[in-house]
Amino acid sequence: MKTNFFEKISVRKFVLLCVIAVLIVILVCQLAISGANDGYNLKLKDGFDRLTIKKGSEPTILFDKNGEDWFVCQLENENETVISEKSKADTNTMTRMQDFFAKISVVGVVSRTNDDERFGFGESSIFLTATKNGKVVRKIEIGKASATGQQVYCRIDGKNEVVLVSGGIRQLFERDFERFKM
Repeated sequence: MKTNFFEKISVRKFVLLCVIAVLIVILVCQLAISGANDGYNLKLKDGFDRLTIKKGSEPTILFDKNGEDWFVCQLENENETVISEKSKADTNTMTRMQDFFAKISVVGVVSRTNDDERFGFGESSIFLTATKNGKVVRKIEIGKASATGQQVYCRIDGKNEVVLVSGGIRQLFERDFERFKM
């Protein structure tokens, strides 16, 4: 005598299999609707010859390229009056900064709204402006670090969307002025 498949399994197992099937269908539909957010890279082909870092009410830090060497000084907030002597910038730090701007690894868009507090924007933001031959080539606002500390919330090139950027860049740019010098 043949036994039916449904007679062999208990009702509890059957319900569990149905729930699993429904969850798989929901997952597939959600992936199809939202699309995969694989991330992307923002590349800066020609680099930059000037970089400013602005943190809250602190003086602006200016990195200026002269030939092959980088120099760093502090500027008065509004009018770019130099308030510290130009010093040679730390070579390793400048290499890391140039590498970051050459290829910014965006994990994905996390918000398209202005939820400043949630992502650490405002008083604790770090503003970066990279220029080449007097023209702005990249503007970045750095918010807080993610829970892992290896990713940071950013706004790039004046857009309202908040993206998650890979790398511990907040630590790189929030240093004291003295730590940028050679």
